[in-house]
Amino acid sequence: MSKFKKNHQFHMERLEDRRLMAGDIEAFFGAPGTLFIREAAGHVGGEQSVQVSLLENGKVRVQGVTTPSNPQGSKVNGSHDPVEFQVSGFMNLDVNLGSGRDLVHVIGLGSQQQNFSRVGNLKIDVASPTDNPNDADLVLVDKATVLGKLDVITGSGRDIVRVDNSFVGNEMTIRAGTANSATTDVDDVLVNGVRVDRSLLITTGENNDVVSVKNMNLPRGDQGGHITIDTGNGADVINVGSVPVVVPVGVQPPVFGPVTAAGGLHVKAGTDAQNDIDNVRIADAFFDQHIVVELGNGNDNLEMVNAFAKKSISLAGQSGDDTMNVREVEALDGFFASMGAGNDLLNMTFVKSQRMTLDGGAGTNDRLSRGQNPGIPSETITGWETINGMPVLQPKQISPKINVNGLPTLQPR
Repeated sequence: MSKFKKNHQFHMERLEDRRLMAGDIEAFFGAPGTLFIREAAGHVGGEQSVQVSLLENGKVRVQGVTTPSNPQGSKVNGSHDPVEFQVSGFMNLDVNLGSGRDLVHVIGLGSQQQNFSRVGNLKIDVASPTDNPNDADLVLVDKATVLGKLDVITGSGRDIVRVDNSFVGNEMTIRAGTANSATTDVDDVLVNGVRVDRSLLITTGENNDVVSVKNMNLPRGDQGGHITIDTGNGADVINVGSVPVVVPVGVQPPVFGPVTAAGGLHVKAGTDAQNDIDNVRIADAFFDQHIVVELGNGNDNLEMVNAFAKKSISLAGQSGDDTMNVREVEALDGFFASMGAGNDLLNMTFVKSQRMTLDGGAGTNDRLSRGQNPGIPSETITGWETINGMPVLQPKQISPKINVNGLPTLQPR
């Protein structure tokens, strides 16, 4: 990545600059089989930037790199020269840099990694212990093979997390936020081209966040195989599966692969206590269990295209004037949409299921549009003022909301 250049040059610097700008780190083996990367004494809270490379010769290289906030680059064990460790078999990697605008880049060898040094558990913690809103961190994990757990913690601030083209043999957790609503916490998380053998959890806390998950496979249903995304309060953008791209006429658009999982999907874009606009898109997504989406309060938007669940799909608009566009979707067991309070719009095209409940909620202008839908053996439609452009004359009835408990379904009354 050209933006972050290696720096091997020796230079002198004033003591004040070292404290405020050029953070130093220590890399050492501590507990059996664990490589620790920590802030050096006198540099706690500094602007740290480090790259960890897994090499073909079975070694691990740790070196400082430059960033705009750390133009001189971090020293490793007192030097700008790279430090290499010989690793035989497996190791755990534990990075903890705390406060400051930190960069951590872990780069592996992709599919070749299994033939060389391999990581058991990988933990990267760059969170400010005091929820400093200026603690903007960048975490990159690329082509890594992690046989155990991958855990990323960035805490408060405008953080960016990218995990690309990697393998995780256990759980993968990204916690890129804080529950403190008074702290600026705008996060951007991308998981692309990753296989996870257990489950994926992404949380981003308060404020306006962006989360994208694409080209992903969770094949082990016996180990969970679930994807859970919780963006908390704020105007969030969540993409699961293919992302729409605008390209010039005549140009072939890029292909973004689907998301497949042996478990279920649970997207929580907020609660009824908030009031913001969330945008959720689920496209080319296939799950062996349930799909559950909660939009929270606010005028939210949901687009679901080419999605499949072997069990049920449950969509909860909650409060606000919500819009849901659902096209080419199938749930083998049941499809349930509860729009909640507000004047809502539900557009459905070719939605297939054995059972279906469509509840317009407590608004005064709830609209349902259905087209090209196959026959549904059992369906309940209630709470709408307009269906396919025609007024509904019967008294409005309100059916119960979705009861979210794990990965649930809405049961008609």
